[in-house]
Amino acid sequence: MNRIFVSAFLVVTVALISGCGDDPGFDKFAPSPSASIKVINAVSDSPPLYTEFGTQTIGNAAFGEASDITSIIPDLARTTTVSYIKDNRLENIADFLVTVPLNGLKTLFLTGTMDNLQLVEVLAPPPDPAVIETTLTLVHAASAYDQAITFFLEDIANNEARKILETVQPGSASTAIVITPSEKSILSAEDEDGNRVYTSREFIITEGVSPTIALIDSFGPSESPVTGIYNVNAGTTAFPDTTFNASVRVLNAIPDRTSIDVYQRSVTSSNPPIVSLLAEPTAKTGTFEVTVERLAVSETYQTLAAFESGTAEVGTGTLTITNGTNSVELTIDSANATAEGIVSAISGSEADIAAVLIEDSEGLFRLLLSTLDFKQSNQTEISVSDDDGNNADAAGLSQISSTQLEIVTEALSAQFTVNGASEEASSNAVTELVEDVTFFLISAPTDPTTVTLEITPQILIAEDLLFGDISEYRSSATGNVIFTATDADNLETPIYSEALNLADNRYHMLAITGLGADLDAAIANEEKRPVKTLSSLAILHAAPSTPLLDVYVLPSSTTISDSDPTGNNIVPLLTGQFGLLPDTFTISVTESSSETVIGGPLTIDAVPYSLFKIVLLDAPGGGAPIQVLTVAP
Repeated sequence: MNRIFVSAFLVVTVALISGCGDDPGFDKFAPSPSASIKVINAVSDSPPLYTEFGTQTIGNAAFGEASDITSIIPDLARTTTVSYIKDNRLENIADFLVTVPLNGLKTLFLTGTMDNLQLVEVLAPPPDPAVIETTLTLVHAASAYDQAITFFLEDIANNEARKILETVQPGSASTAIVITPSEKSILSAEDEDGNRVYTSREFIITEGVSPTIALIDSFGPSESPVTGIYNVNAGTTAFPDTTFNASVRVLNAIPDRTSIDVYQRSVTSSNPPIVSLLAEPTAKTGTFEVTVERLAVSETYQTLAAFESGTAEVGTGTLTITNGTNSVELTIDSANATAEGIVSAISGSEADIAAVLIEDSEGLFRLLLSTLDFKQSNQTEISVSDDDGNNADAAGLSQISSTQLEIVTEALSAQFTVNGASEEASSNAVTELVEDVTFFLISAPTDPTTVTLEITPQILIAEDLLFGDISEYRSSATGNVIFTATDADNLETPIYSEALNLADNRYHMLAITGLGADLDAAIANEEKRPVKTLSSLAILHAAPSTPLLDVYVLPSSTTISDSDPTGNNIVPLLTGQFGLLPDTFTISVTESSSETVIGGPLTIDAVPYSLFKIVLLDAPGGGAPIQVLTVAP
């Protein structure tokens, strides 16, 4: 009994002693030591890859993309596991031992193939505030070239000739190469035989920024099988100003026309972050040199009246909000007559104005109203039909009228030049200068920068294309592209014209469908990169006679009667994308909410590396039966 008492006494004594004073060598508020890690997937035949650092999740990264940056314990070697999802479970494909020093950021480039995964580690040391250094690290992560690649840099701004940076072996990274900042540079790469395999456009080398540029396999329409990605601490993007291409082919899905011709014209900007362009199909061909000196500033207003709370009743009646030719009428009744209700009514409308409720220093509330950017004007007019009978006084709903608002921010007009002529506009969306063309003024650089905008002439991309046929791929500009379809050999009478968008480094299909004069079209991105672990199936609904379809993609052991549709209520020109496990599948089409087959069945064998594209078409002339056709992916 005595021993127990003595032990308990000693424990209490130690606790009391340890609680007296502070340990001068310990700061409980000091930040925990840490390091950072992220993963970039450059494995050309991979699905999204899942990475774990020990038991810590780094996350998923699809091919050509990066995971988020994750904080980890520094100076601790841990097994880093790379997996993918197979049969709803993680399948491990590689393990690597990785360590990151204190305050370091390590980027792990996964390269090679799924059967032979390799790792390239690039460490960004902690920044030194006392030293401003501009460096470049180069990574050869392109499995298309099993040989050394030599990188070159040309400084155009300073008239310096193209010089060798470094030769990098496959699956390796260079050291950090000190380079000189420049307003215009070009990066290029050559194989061992001197063949140029990659060239960027002009780009800026910013002082103090130390990117890693990796050469990886290209999966889009490119003159080279490789492309570049640009990685800095803040994130990973396609290499700045890389020469990307798009490619497009055309499907004639118009069942009641024999053959069509299709033309395209592009709308381009040499510097979209400063000025971009939108052209209607009827816009004339032209080139415009634009310099932006000042952006338009939208006018901001607030109510003279202050409200005791957001739920204070303001009044009822009708608000008419006008900007240029856009005029919106809002009914304010007992259900939304409060300050908060009016804000919600404006925010949920098509009015060209934003509304918020702000609290002042005295705890009162006012409505703050601001004209939205890229509207016809930077000023907005609000008139009121007040249920109290007086539309201009400081009571009731008329407290929201323009006569009862004070200007918080004055409007400023945009100032810019077009082809040497000085211009002003009350909006950053300029529509008055060129018919059927809108100039979007995005930024006004401190150093005046001339941006070249171009609307090209018509180019024939598909000739005498019969119903159900698909043209060959054609290289195209990216961004805003105007497509025009005509009956064969009849350019003067378009049957369809629309401006659509093509994405960088992608293959596209333009499908045109409809009956009679009611035609429509859509752009679908097309998968061209086989993934070793997956079959990919794309189904395009291009049968205009049936507005809603259900599609069944069923394994050989399953029937429609005991299955739900794989895709239901599919509307025309919608593309469905499905991943298939290895099996034999039957594709059948029914009308929406029906099990009666009106198209198919079509049988496909899904094996890894297989890509399938299915198009649903009307019968020639229109109507049933629906044709289920396999086209080249």
